[in-house]
Amino acid sequence: MRMAWITTSDPSLVTRVLEMLPVSGIEDAISWVADALGFSFPPGTVLAIGTYVVASGVPLGGLTGYRLDDSPVFFVSVAGQEGSTFAEAVIHEATHVIDLRCRVDTSLVARLRSRDGSSHQLWHVPYFIAAAEAARRFVAPAHRDLGDTHGYYAKVPDELITLEQEGIVAAIRGR
Repeated sequence: MRMAWITTSDPSLVTRVLEMLPVSGIEDAISWVADALGFSFPPGTVLAIGTYVVASGVPLGGLTGYRLDDSPVFFVSVAGQEGSTFAEAVIHEATHVIDLRCRVDTSLVARLRSRDGSSHQLWHVPYFIAAAEAARRFVAPAHRDLGDTHGYYAKVPDELITLEQEGIVAAIRGR
């Protein structure tokens, strides 16, 4: 997967963070997450992922949406997300873009999303699990899940228990 790194806001801070970021490791991590969550594309597909890295000001540290031309784009903030946590945030937001671009409804995320009574978070938790695991595998082996360090998992205990009971968490981490 190819990433287009675009920086805005406090360029000196953002530049320092980007200089330390293992870009090829991030690209490999994003590909791993796409496979782990079952996103599939026709052979030879190349996704251009518009990435804006800013010093601060992004709600919850990351935000994904569409440009006026309907192409997905994401913003990720450096503030409060240093080191491998920043890498996990990039991987997580890139996963949103992959999900938006995937036209096949057989991914784990699509299956969870289509369940009767499914909460928004039931399909979102696997993004966190997979992005954290990818950050450990491709960026920093000692990485701690953003879901733990920033309190997300504590906000979704029912969804996390459901996914653990169904073996989904173990399947992602053990892949």
